Amino acid sequence: MSRGATAAVSCGQVINALYPCLTYVQYGGNIPGSCCNGIVALRNAATTTPDRQAICSCLVSNLRGINISPYSLRLATSLPASCGVNLPFKIDPSIDCSR
Repeated sequence: MSRGATAAVSCGQVINALYPCLTYVQYGGNIPGSCCNGIVALRNAATTTPDRQAICSCLVSNLRGINISPYSLRLATSLPASCGVNLPFKIDPSIDCSR
């Protein structure tokens, strides 16, 4: 992508990648392999600053837009580490995605 280009990753793609994680985040238990595959897909898609910011912003807006329990938030924020994936940003509703 050239400088000033828009992000290639849509919020819909982010949601689709993480959809397999929904049951785990709501109820705990075992993390489905398809959930970790989604985390890996997000990491692989976050190759440029606009992509990272778009993914981060989508996660933040969706976490802020739902009534999530502290337990579920803890599970959501720990997903990358639990899947052994290092994302270039945190899954956290209070993070500043512009950085």
